[in-house]
Parts: sequence; C-alpha cells; structure tokens
Amino acid sequence: LPDRSLDKRIIRALAEDKAGQLWLGTQDGLLCYDAQLANKADGLPGYEVRCLLVDRHGVLWVGTTGYGLVRIRNGVFDALTRADGLTSDTVSSLAEDTEGNIWIGTPEGLNQLTDIKFPTYSSKDGLPIESALSVSLSPRGGLWLGTDRGPVYWDGREAIAYSATNGLSYSYAKRVLETTNGDVFVIS
Repeated sequence: LPDRSLDKRIIRALAEDKAGQLWLGTQDGLLCYDAQLANKADGLPGYEVRCLLVDRHGVLWVGTTGYGLVRIRNGVFDALTRADGLTSDTVSSLAEDTEGNIWIGTPEGLNQLTDIKFPTYSSKDGLPIESALSVSLSPRGGLWLGTDRGPVYWDGREAIAYSATNGLSYSYAKRVLETTNGDVFVIS
C-alpha cells in the first residue's frame, strides 16, 4: 500500500468489504483504504485490533484487546463487552457460519452471537479449552479451535482434542484450517 505510516505499525488483521474497501487492524486502531488503495479513514484510535470479519450483510466486526467486540454498521459503532455477556473483553478470532451466527474466540472461552441469544462455551460445558485463540469452520460442519493445549474439533456436542500425544510437534495451536479434502493445517 502506498502509505508510509504502515511501516511503523503492526498489522494483525485484514478484511475486504462489499464495496472493495480494505480494512486493516493494527496495534493502534483501524485503518480503511478505498478500492484504489487510498487511505480513507482511521478509526478506533487507541484500540488494539486483533481480528476482523465482514459478515454476509456487509457489517464489519472488529475484535479488540480490552474493549470487546465492535460492530460497524452504516458508519455507526456499537460495542459488545463482558458486561453484555462476552467471556472476555479481548477478542482473538471471529468466524461466521452458514446460518449467519458469529463465533467469537477469546482467551477465556468461545462465544456464539445469534439473532436470539448470546451463549458462551468453555470447559464448564465440556470443551477441553480455557482459551480460544482462533475459530474456523470445518467444511464437514462443526468448528476447529486453536487453543493453548492444541487444536480441538467441536461438532456442537462432542469435542476432540489433539496434542503432542497425537503426533503434533507442539500442543499449542495458534490457527487451524481444514481444507475441503479433509487435510488439517495447524500453526503452532
């Protein structure tokens, strides 16, 4: 990008919206570039942005460190925090499933944002996790979670945890991705 100010920033997340705008999440806030890659706007100064998601309706979701989940819809900013039911005010990952639910990974558990309710999932619900470092959808249904104890596959009822005892070099899993042919990639 032709923006020298990026040389001094850590870019943690990227997303493109339906208008072709490019959103960058940095340690200093949110940046937006138009379709011609000209800097359009800065937002959320002082917020460390960890992850971004543009949902099927074109709404931008911003996961922050310490400020919860920010929704930007039609230029209006709204926030969801621990006070609203999130397991933590630090959001480390976001994913949208085929039903339009937003899955929110935090250091203290997994959250599901639906039109109806805001359930949370943790070790108390049978998940072998304390921290959801990342969330990704499995092509066969269910979710993959990157956790500090290894990758976990969860189908909504049963969780299967993998670790060094299953042949992984390290049990820590920062990101997990399952491809359409069933291969699973883990960044540790």
